[in-house]
Amino acid sequence: MGRSSLALHRLSAVDRGLLRDMGRRLQTLRTAAADDGGVVPRWLGDALHNVLGLDLFCAYRPARRLGGTWGLGERVSVSPEGFFERYESAMARLPVPFLYDPLRPQRDQRNRVRLRSDICAHGPETTCVVEEFWPRLGIGSYDQIRVLVSRGSMLLAWVGGLREAPFGPRERDFLEALAPALRRSLGLRRTLVDADLVRAGLDGALGLLTAPAFVVRSNGSVEYANAAGTSVLDRSKTEVLDRLRLAITGSEGGCDVARLSSDGHRDVFLVVLRDEGAEFEQRLAYVAHMWGATTRETDVLRWVVLGDSNKEIALRLRCHEGNIERHVTSLLRKARCDGRSRMVARFWMAT
Repeated sequence: MGRSSLALHRLSAVDRGLLRDMGRRLQTLRTAAADDGGVVPRWLGDALHNVLGLDLFCAYRPARRLGGTWGLGERVSVSPEGFFERYESAMARLPVPFLYDPLRPQRDQRNRVRLRSDICAHGPETTCVVEEFWPRLGIGSYDQIRVLVSRGSMLLAWVGGLREAPFGPRERDFLEALAPALRRSLGLRRTLVDADLVRAGLDGALGLLTAPAFVVRSNGSVEYANAAGTSVLDRSKTEVLDRLRLAITGSEGGCDVARLSSDGHRDVFLVVLRDEGAEFEQRLAYVAHMWGATTRETDVLRWVVLGDSNKEIALRLRCHEGNIERHVTSLLRKARCDGRSRMVARFWMAT
């Protein structure tokens, strides 16, 4: 039995009911222009603030600032006005503001609930950034609870909060049991927000997604498939349709699923198939050879197809953003495409 299942088993019936309600709300994705926005839905901050008895709640994605420092980036918070602005300003003056890799947290940090006692565990001859930093903001005695919600090695969001009273087993178990639903929801949300799909709506916009994506009715019929989805349907239609039917019933673990909640989209689901690692690498090698891409261009193409911006690719490959722009321009020329979305579609359609 996994950590989240054990945590769920230890919770009261009332808390399990709260978890079910929050899980259902996390599964529902609003596609209207009035989407909640931010790294998590705003209602989640209020809910966790109340359920966990937090004095301060925050969810954020770390972001690199000018000069190489890091800040809180995109965030949703429930706290006294201006607190996290002061927090971020103070962080910018620290040489090492995070206790983890802000892009790709260490394996033992991912998707695990941590309290302050866990974060500050160290020998008597060392000190922790939290211990040095928090007293300056008047929260030196506060406890912290947080989870680094991650998809694979990629950090999706820091989610948690602080309070003066110590956190106990009940709060740890609740957040531990909620973590899988957070990971599924934030993973899909990250994909959609980065592609501007949540704000733009679904009509025709799913073509910008690089992974196979489908709009599926409750009976399993496919209403729409993007270029990547059409490609996998052409190769193995029966298998893909079976996976989609299982996905919308919650029986398929290799998919991200959201119930669409907007006018004209009742009983309709968005299903995004996670890329199969080996198959993706084989396709990447084949397309790179077909297009005559260099080794470095192939590295860039991988992350373009997976949805990263030039800035994110530059951070991954540890080079200047201008170099990435030149490689992308070269790839567009070799692929005979006039834009990234067309190149990604051609990548998935290549045979």
